[in-house]
Amino acid sequence: MLQRRLPPAFAVRALTLLAVAVAGAVATSLAVLVVGAVAHVAWLEANLGWCETFGGSHDAVPTPVGAASAGALALMAAAGVRRWRRLAPGAGATDEAVEVISSPEAVAYAVPGHPGHVVVTTGMLRSLDAAERRVLLAHEHAHLERGHHRYLRIVHAAAAAVPLLRPLRGQIRFATERWADEDAAVFVGDRSLVARAIAAAALARTATAPASAFAMADVAVIERVQALLEPHQGRVAEPAAGSFAAAGAVAVATVQLHHLVAFAFHVCSS
Repeated sequence: MLQRRLPPAFAVRALTLLAVAVAGAVATSLAVLVVGAVAHVAWLEANLGWCETFGGSHDAVPTPVGAASAGALALMAAAGVRRWRRLAPGAGATDEAVEVISSPEAVAYAVPGHPGHVVVTTGMLRSLDAAERRVLLAHEHAHLERGHHRYLRIVHAAAAAVPLLRPLRGQIRFATERWADEDAAVFVGDRSLVARAIAAAALARTATAPASAFAMADVAVIERVQALLEPHQGRVAEPAAGSFAAAGAVAVATVQLHHLVAFAFHVCSS
């Protein structure tokens, strides 16, 4: 997968842009079909004053197609809004940056919110040495400081609206974890230590984090450890390829948006 080889910060942003662009292209395409059907309804054209320019320069869209498109657009919007609201961060349960819970279960995760905080159990702390605990806390704080929940929220909403985008949910989650890994590596100054800490936390973990939280040891552990142990070097061709793909999706959305803009200019003023 290309996103597994991209610099993680770039991958997160590119995947988010791609999700928004594709969802926007689908929405505007459906809107064009709805407008194309409505604009050619005789009594609407006569009573609402649709411009003759628009009606004469665009083929009529069959009413059943327009109605189906309107229904799909409504369902798409409802699904996206519902998912967006479901993933809204809540008020923080504590003002502490780190909440330590006395429990034999080994689990640690970051909870987005106002404010966000890190939850870690005594069972997890006992499973790691001092250096590994520094990595764990740096990793979880990176999620909060970088606002990774915002990217996930956008991609999940887009995927709810356009089901074909659902594979991006796992890809964006992987990319945010890799981003936090790299931030932790910069903080501690040792990529191999971060790899070791991820492996140790994954082996110690005895419970999973809540679905809305970020947990260092829950996602693609083997792939992330391998990435950290590879030589860290800048890449140019792969980010360029990712940029090209994202730009292509934006171009598709722009072409569709053009039709709506043209329609707006052709609507008769009241």
